[in-house]
Amino acid sequence: MMASPSFHSGTLMSLIHRVEQTDAGTGALICQASGDQLATVLLEEGRICWAVASGMRRRLTDLLLEGNDRLDRKSLESIYRDCRGRNVPLGEELVRRGVVEAGGLRNALAEHTSEALVRVGHRDDVTFDWVAHRTTSYSPSYTFDTLDIALRVARKVYPDAVRNAEAVLARTQIPAVAFLQSKCGDAFPVAAVQLDEVGGDDLTNRGRLFRELQEMLRQFGQGSSIELAVWRSASDRQLALTTEGDLLVAHFLVRPTQLGLLVKARMKT
Repeated sequence: MMASPSFHSGTLMSLIHRVEQTDAGTGALICQASGDQLATVLLEEGRICWAVASGMRRRLTDLLLEGNDRLDRKSLESIYRDCRGRNVPLGEELVRRGVVEAGGLRNALAEHTSEALVRVGHRDDVTFDWVAHRTTSYSPSYTFDTLDIALRVARKVYPDAVRNAEAVLARTQIPAVAFLQSKCGDAFPVAAVQLDEVGGDDLTNRGRLFRELQEMLRQFGQGSSIELAVWRSASDRQLALTTEGDLLVAHFLVRPTQLGLLVKARMKT
């Protein structure tokens, strides 16, 4: 279940914490290592727009062109120049012109961002500088919360753990997020289910849910083996924490019967 030994989940969790510290800010988070600029993460009101890292194999334009018979590179470059001249986001203009589907743009942005952050995670000496921007320009429809991107990264670096976590979460059918514990004590999210039942389909609420889970992990401690612990968050939400091997699973108890279901499931394992 281990990723490449060169991947440091703690680096990505530090980046996530730094994003949250911007207090829903708009700007650029500059990632540096050994004095060199490693990556840039653009934020819009605290949500991730996209990221780019040095040495990336694929550019965002490459992803937008893949499997798209309505757009060629020459046309894309022309639209790009027009967007630069008018200071409008390229992706949203491509959707407006009907040459890229909205879902295709969102997927390309998320894919490019997760690839960039995987590269950031290969370093354990990353520092972050925040450069605030005065104006907003991206539609919320094409921005991402930190949990969205973290789960994308997990599929790239922890594929076995993701499959195992999805199987574990499927057994109870309770809204939950599973975290992979590293030997260093970090806990990185690898799978999530049914968060729409606890408001996770709302752009603002989903980020809040992730912050509540991180607070829960800090309260109970990471790297420990917990049979079953129940906790009530600051927003009066009831959660339960369990362990499954090297997985920490945080369950949102949205109905009275779910704690009993969780206990029964634990007795069967």
